[in-house]
Amino acid sequence: MFHATHVVSHKYEEALDDTGIVLFDTQGNLWGFLAENNAAADVYLQFFDSNSGPSGSPVFTIRIPASSAVGKDIEDKAAYHFANGCSVRAVDARAGSSLSVAEPTLQFWYAKH
Repeated sequence: MFHATHVVSHKYEEALDDTGIVLFDTQGNLWGFLAENNAAADVYLQFFDSNSGPSGSPVFTIRIPASSAVGKDIEDKAAYHFANGCSVRAVDARAGSSLSVAEPTLQFWYAKH
């Protein structure tokens, strides 16, 4: 359950690429996201337990089908917890490291501890 002292923040990313972003740089929970993929090919979002950008193996990867949007509200069950921070990037393949199609648009909701 969400703890009342944790403030949920929102971040909009107009074009997420394979360089990625640091969503939050301290311990926290990812509460939800909305991803829009306007490319003619699938895009994969890789989430990392990292406060310095995507590195190492992703904690989890989510496929965003071509020309579609995917949302995930995880507030109604256990949130994804990141011990060190959360970094995310968009790539062409589940185990990939590059993106050659149009960059997806994303919104994230998270709480830092």
